[in-house]
Amino acid sequence: MKKTAVILGAGITGLTLGWKLSKDYKVIIIERGKDIGGTCSSFCYKGFTLDYGPHKLYPQKKEIEQEIKSLYEKDPQKLLEIKKESTIFLKENFFKYPLQIKEILTKFNIFLGLKLMSNYGLNMVKQATSSKKKEESYDDFLISKFGKSMYELVFKENAEKIWGNPKDLSSDLAKTRVASPNLIKVILDSITNKKDPSLNAETFFYPQESIRDLSERISQKIKKNNGEIILESKLEAVKVKGKRITHLIVNSGRRKIEIKPDVFISTANLKDVLPFFDLPNRVLESLNKLKFRGLALAYILVNKEKAMNSNWAFFPEKRFIFQRLSEQKSFSAFNQPKDKTAIIAEISIRPEIEFMEDAEIIEKVKADLIKLDILKEENFVEGLVLRKKEVYPIYSLDYKEQLKIILDWADENLLNFVTCGRNGLFNYNNMDHCMDMATKIAEHLKTNGTIEEMRKLRKYFESYKIVD
Repeated sequence: MKKTAVILGAGITGLTLGWKLSKDYKVIIIERGKDIGGTCSSFCYKGFTLDYGPHKLYPQKKEIEQEIKSLYEKDPQKLLEIKKESTIFLKENFFKYPLQIKEILTKFNIFLGLKLMSNYGLNMVKQATSSKKKEESYDDFLISKFGKSMYELVFKENAEKIWGNPKDLSSDLAKTRVASPNLIKVILDSITNKKDPSLNAETFFYPQESIRDLSERISQKIKKNNGEIILESKLEAVKVKGKRITHLIVNSGRRKIEIKPDVFISTANLKDVLPFFDLPNRVLESLNKLKFRGLALAYILVNKEKAMNSNWAFFPEKRFIFQRLSEQKSFSAFNQPKDKTAIIAEISIRPEIEFMEDAEIIEKVKADLIKLDILKEENFVEGLVLRKKEVYPIYSLDYKEQLKIILDWADENLLNFVTCGRNGLFNYNNMDHCMDMATKIAEHLKTNGTIEEMRKLRKYFESYKIVD
């Protein structure tokens, strides 16, 4: 008889876990929403199929690329491979992203270009001749790698928009989010025209139908192995005997279900799950110190076939309400009206945005798009705003310390409980990382791995880097 694995959350991590465990376990996935995929999903609106932001598939690990392709082995033409065009807007100009030295020297005025280079050189000399300083904060780390002028131009305001004061953020955030190790690497790669796949994706994969199609195909694998996905259901209670979870009470709306799990795996936010247990004060305090920021997605429908010259563009300057724009049609034209297009503006829900009405957000986005000459007033059709809670983990200076307190307690007191995924491990990662994480945790469970082996896995998960 198969053991029972209960998975909380049908996002990409939870679904991949279900897929990888369903041959060996009876899998039950509990999802509080109406649909699968979590943030990595899509919805239909007036002839458009729209994603919750730009979701590219650029697997840095070949085994994950093969897993994705295996889902499309019967119809490989439905997994598109797209040439990546990514830009960043600085000082009234669009630049290729990652930045290239030729554009830095030619598109900026000569004085700014020289200032960026000389400031970096002076910074290198200062580092070589002074005692080594530990780079604990986001700004310390990036200034040491790029110089103060480049840091203030490219990174500082972007961090303020998305996560808050850079001085209060851990250097881990920069190590995860900024692929290029320093300005010298940028210069050398520009001169040699070297393409480093660990720093820059030349192409990416995208399902022809929408990003939700990936989740749907994974769910089909689970169901084929007699796994179950229960939507619109909430965890109501957890019973623990000794150090093992014995029963889960789930409310599916019409009925309450009692499940006896052999293993309970949560991909949900730690704050939503751990309070079901009898937590000591120190763990509760650490949970409360883990902070997130939400995301507002403003969809601008445009009466034009195409609006942008890139798949996505970054806007680090605070004068723009959004931090990134993307155009759905540049991912797939199969799910969009031929004569119209949709621009997606990603807006971190910072204090000045939190209580802003949708109509005001749309007007601000629209005004910025007109300033950038991406949109003309007469081409604007309408706007739509969706808000997602707790999307961006905020890597505060002490987040690792707080996370360790939480996970150590769970390791010692809940022997058949695993927390994983972006929210479950407070881990900033991409879809391919989520799939890799799920695959490795599934293997760990199937081979009865030890707590020490799980801790090593978590250390490995910390090494993920976001490649744009």
